Amino acid sequence: MEENQRQLRIYRILIVLLTITIIVQSIAIAYIFLSSHEISPPVPQRPQIAVVYIQGVLTTGVANGYASSDVIVRQLEELRDDENVKAVILRINSPGGSPAAAQEIVEAVERLKEKKPVVASLGDIATSGAYYIAAPCNLIVASPDTMTGSIGAIWVFEDRSKYYEDEGIEFTVIKSGEMKDMGADWRALTEEERNYAQRIVDDVFNRFLSTVSSYRNVSEEKLMEISDGRVVTGEMAKEIGLVDDFGNLEKCIEIVSDMLKLENPEVKYYNEPKVERGEPLSYWKESPYGVIMV
Repeated sequence: MEENQRQLRIYRILIVLLTITIIVQSIAIAYIFLSSHEISPPVPQRPQIAVVYIQGVLTTGVANGYASSDVIVRQLEELRDDENVKAVILRINSPGGSPAAAQEIVEAVERLKEKKPVVASLGDIATSGAYYIAAPCNLIVASPDTMTGSIGAIWVFEDRSKYYEDEGIEFTVIKSGEMKDMGADWRALTEEERNYAQRIVDDVFNRFLSTVSSYRNVSEEKLMEISDGRVVTGEMAKEIGLVDDFGNLEKCIEIVSDMLKLENPEVKYYNEPKVERGEPLSYWKESPYGVIMV
C-alpha cells in the first residue's frame, strides 16, 4: 500500500515538472519570436513621384490605342489621395482629340494641384487638346523640338453624295428637324448648318484660348498671334511663355526632386504606353469624321 502511494506521489511530481517545463519553453519561444520582430524597426517608405502617361488621341470612355479620360481621371484621383506621392508628372505625347476628354482631365489636374504639384513633360507632340491639358500644370517642361501649340478647334465633315450618286445609291431620310442629319455623309452641309458649326467651333476655341491665357498668364492678344491653328516648337513656345523649361522626362524628374528637396525618391509609372509599330499619333487617322476636335 505504501509502495503504491509513493509511486503515485512520484507520478504527480513528474506531471507537475513536465507541465512547468512546457510552460517555460512556451514562454521562451514566445519571447524569442516577439523580440525578433521588435528588434527590426519598420523600413520607412521613400517619397514617391508618380509619372502618368497620356499618349494617343484623347477620348472619353475607354478605347484601345487612345488616351482615355476615364482612365486618366481615375488615376489622378487615386494619386491625389495617396499621401506617399509627393508630386505627379504628366508625360504627354498626344495630338489632342475630344474637347470633352481634355476638359475632364483639366478639371482632374485642378483638383490634384490642391494637394500636390503637377508638372507636364511634353514628348514628341503635345498639340491642341494635349496642350490644353498641360496648361494648368505648375510647370511645363519640353524638348526644344517638341511639336506643340496648335491652339484651336476643328470640325470635319465628309460629303460622299457624289459617290453615292455615281453608285446609284439613294437615301430616304425621315427626320424630326432640319438639322437632325447634319453631318451625314450622304449630303453636303447647308449654309445654315455651316454657320451653326462655325459658332460651335468658335465657342470651343474661345474657351480653349481663355483657359490657356489664364493658366499661363499670357494675354489673349499675344496668343492670337499663334492661334490660327499653327504648331510651334518647344523653343518657340518657351519664347511665348507656353513652356517653362527644356528637358526630357528624366530631367523633369530631377527638377521635381530638387523643387521638393526629395532625396532618392521612388518613381512609379502609370498607364505606360505600348505603341505598336506604325500606330498613328494623329487624330486624322482612325478617328470618325463629324467629330469636333481640339
